[in-house]
Amino acid sequence: MRESAGCTQEKMADYLSLSRSSYSNYEAGLRDVPLNVLEKIADFSGVGLDVLFEEDETKVRSVLLTAFRAEDLSATDMKEVAAFKAIAIEYLKMKRMLENE
Repeated sequence: MRESAGCTQEKMADYLSLSRSSYSNYEAGLRDVPLNVLEKIADFSGVGLDVLFEEDETKVRSVLLTAFRAEDLSATDMKEVAAFKAIAIEYLKMKRMLENE
C-alpha cells in the first residue's frame, strides 16, 4: 500500500516518527510491528487494521484503487490526510449501521 500511494520508506518512517531502518525492518518482516504503528499505517492508508493482514489480493487491490498519492506530502500533510480518512471511515461505518436499523 505504501508503494501504491507513491510514498517512500523514508517518508512513511518520518510520518510514523521512526527511523527509516526501523520501518524497513517492519516492512521486511524482520521485527514485529507495534499496534500503535499498525494503527497509524491503517489510518494513513484509509483502511481497517484487518486489511493490513489480508491475504486475498483481490480485496487489497480494491482498496488500492482509492489510494491517495503521497509523493509530495510532508509528514504533517500525511497526518492530516490520515485524520481526514479516519473521519470518512467512521462516517461510512455510522451510515452502514443506520441503514441496517
